[in-house]
Amino acid sequence: MRPLSLVLLFHLNQWLTPFAHLASQVCYRGLLEVLRRHPRLPVALHVSGTLLHSLNWLDPQPLQRIRQGLAAGQFELLGSTYAQNVAYATDDSDNARQLAWHRWILRQHFGVEPSGFWNPERCWRSSLLPLLQQSGYRYTFAEDTLLRGAGVGEPHRVHALRLPAGPPLALLCDDQELKHRFNLAMWLGQREPLLDYLRQLQRDQRDGDWVAVYAEDGEACGLWGYQRGLLPQQQWAGLEALLTALETLPWLRVVLPGQVVGRPHPLDNLPDGQASWMVASLRTPGAPYHEEGYADWFDYAARSPRLTYFGQVYEQVRRRLREVESAVRTPAAGRLLRLAGLAFAAHQYEFGCIGIGRRGSTFWEAVRQALPVIRAAEEADRAAGGPSFWAEDVNADGRAEHLLRDGATLAVLGRGGRLLYAFDLRRGQCWAGNPALAPGWGTWDEHAYPEAAVYPQPWLPPDDRPDLAPFADLAAPGDPRAAWQHMLPEHLWALVPGTVRLHRRPPDGPPRRLPPPAGRRALNETLYADGETLLAPGGWKTGRWEGGALRFAAEAPGLDLEKEARLRDGMLEVVYHLENRGKAIRQLALEVENELCPDALTLLDAGREGVAWWSEAGLTAEATPASRGAFNRRAGLGVRVTARPAPDGVEGQLVLGALLLRYRFSLELAPGQGRQVHLGLAVLGR
Repeated sequence: MRPLSLVLLFHLNQWLTPFAHLASQVCYRGLLEVLRRHPRLPVALHVSGTLLHSLNWLDPQPLQRIRQGLAAGQFELLGSTYAQNVAYATDDSDNARQLAWHRWILRQHFGVEPSGFWNPERCWRSSLLPLLQQSGYRYTFAEDTLLRGAGVGEPHRVHALRLPAGPPLALLCDDQELKHRFNLAMWLGQREPLLDYLRQLQRDQRDGDWVAVYAEDGEACGLWGYQRGLLPQQQWAGLEALLTALETLPWLRVVLPGQVVGRPHPLDNLPDGQASWMVASLRTPGAPYHEEGYADWFDYAARSPRLTYFGQVYEQVRRRLREVESAVRTPAAGRLLRLAGLAFAAHQYEFGCIGIGRRGSTFWEAVRQALPVIRAAEEADRAAGGPSFWAEDVNADGRAEHLLRDGATLAVLGRGGRLLYAFDLRRGQCWAGNPALAPGWGTWDEHAYPEAAVYPQPWLPPDDRPDLAPFADLAAPGDPRAAWQHMLPEHLWALVPGTVRLHRRPPDGPPRRLPPPAGRRALNETLYADGETLLAPGGWKTGRWEGGALRFAAEAPGLDLEKEARLRDGMLEVVYHLENRGKAIRQLALEVENELCPDALTLLDAGREGVAWWSEAGLTAEATPASRGAFNRRAGLGVRVTARPAPDGVEGQLVLGALLLRYRFSLELAPGQGRQVHLGLAVLGR
């Protein structure tokens, strides 16, 4: 009897936020370490575009491990949508954009043209077929329940959908029972239910051509357990033991999916289908991502007020994008529209999934960040005139922004004169306000300053090895349901002992501030007087246009404070007027924080290795007190910051998708004395 073919597929996905760094430390590093320790076991991987871009900045090591696995022939990379939107829930023009962006970054980072497609959240719609075919995909995965619904009696055979033109699309069976039994073995060490199931499949195959597929979120290998208070090494060690066992089975062969799709059995039709995990969650109160009042995911997709509202928001942005795309004339405008398309795709992250996002939250509202870029593309197509100012609600949030233009520079200022965006219209490049980044997890307000949230000090694994020996004192018998309730179907819990040995991760340390969230923007001022905070970022009062400058004021006892901003010869000039109206000497400190993203379009791909700090002495990999700007080596574009008087201190910090530069000025003001601080931001070379 021929061996059963088994595909191992891990799907890795996070949003464009700093949380991806934590996920990498407690999950992806250990998962990839375990997989590379078994080089004879081939593995299929999917890495979402948003996670790939995040890791490129926050923790590139897992990406290097993937490259090593590809070079060794152990890994096969799958394509998908860039931001893991549920393709069933989004417009097919959006899906085409998502597919194109993901294939683009796989080429850029791995030199790969994938032939297999990972279907986000497993919801199938037949209109995807021509998109997949046009994108070059030869196979994808369909849940076993969906295949049986199509009349397939042997779902573990490879089938292929016949298409009107071109080659068919092969379908591999995404076996949900196999997935749960594999997780049971990995999490709790109960391997017999999995091996019994695989052995039965091997016996049942008629012609020896069945393919069993284990397809699961990579987060099952560390992050999910970590969030439940468990040691990630326990899941890594469980996977290590399971892979070692699979290697010894003579009746099983682990294969790459691309190796088994050569001779599929024809299938005329695959009906639309929904993900069984979302159906189960919607029908089970208390389950992860549960939402009350829906019979299944189709019902949710049809009636969810959240999806209806955000569908309208996406349509608003989509309509503007199409309108300007149809009229674009210059390469610079076209380049800006490409950036707008990336922002549009990035902020469809997991759209259509249950239990996430809400009206007013950053999750999907941030797609409005594409609108100012579209507006900049229009300006890039318009002949440059003299300096101009106007107010316009460029992001359709109900609040007008201040727009300044001088020749080829367009600046968009928000509440308190914060610099939300800056564009070089001649080159078609954004150098402040990367629109693809997600500014925090809370309420979306593009004018607000996203503070770093205070979290407990997270315990992180000391290394990536699946070694439990150093953590013996953390192990104790425990109730497995307390950790994994609703993560396994009820019929499998009958196979689990009442208590198992669980390794609890160490408690968190004292609270600390995590790295700054993405999307802090520029011209964020904090003013201190005599050691106390007088003015927080965005705290200046509503601006007025006067004397060729945008002017803001602030109220403080005994002080006159004004900020003015203007564009002159391509430089955004900002002057802070500080005057002491009191009778005592005042000690003032002004801190100005600027998040710079020279050429936002290429910056995410450039990653931390592709950027540098700029000073008059040249480029450096690390920020120094002499740092005066940021440089994107891939684009050959830099942004410089000038200051007068010279700052007392300069601090640079690498953040997701940008470089953060903080200037600090100390000023002593005698009664009646006034001082000015001048700051200038411009593209290098101007």
